[in-house]
Amino acid sequence: MLVELRTRALVMIRPVSRSVSFPILDHLGEDERRLVLAEARRRRFDRGEVVFHAGDPADAVHLIVSGSVVVRRTSLAGDTAILGFLGPGEFFGELALIGHTPPMVRTATVEAVEPTESLSIRAEQFAALRRREPAVDRFLVELLVARVIELDARLVEALLIPGEVRVLRRLLAVTDRLARSDEPLVATVTQEDLGNMAGVSRATVNRVLRAAAVAGLIRISRGRVEILDREALARRALSVG
Repeated sequence: MLVELRTRALVMIRPVSRSVSFPILDHLGEDERRLVLAEARRRRFDRGEVVFHAGDPADAVHLIVSGSVVVRRTSLAGDTAILGFLGPGEFFGELALIGHTPPMVRTATVEAVEPTESLSIRAEQFAALRRREPAVDRFLVELLVARVIELDARLVEALLIPGEVRVLRRLLAVTDRLARSDEPLVATVTQEDLGNMAGVSRATVNRVLRAAAVAGLIRISRGRVEILDREALARRALSVG
């Protein structure tokens, strides 16, 4: 069985390894990495297509091969917060891999920002793999550790960092995740979305972006921000005063 799984893994991951790497798998041994990817199924989503809605069954984790997605959460009052944009090499839906009865449901909605491809691992597939090869538990541990570290950093940022600085940090984060290496550094994001991510009003976003544009750091157009001087913008984003 193990030989069959390894052979299957070689077939499935060969086209993936040339185009994208998954840092979350780096802590696994080569055999365990292949076994995890052997369980994955390619999924493709059109621009604007919802991968899953909040409230849907949490039944699979996704590793992003290409494209990008936005993660949104809506409050009971109808207010929407953007939790972030994710690009190639990143993951979402990891709570699906935790054993639980009854099954958990999705806490956020994930939508493709552009044509997107992912590798999807269903919860029951991963549970069976864990029973066969306990060493792959490290994959689940690393997924959860990475998410806790990210959430901890965002919480500290929300509590201690001024809103104006958070806007710049979210702008850089979006740009770094979604920009293409052969194109100018551009964030295709609205001011409203930036405000949702940073937890500030659209007016604050507008003021911060205009100040950065006057300083020659960015160029603003409708639904689009081009980074002209990333180094200087990053220095400003690290400022807390």
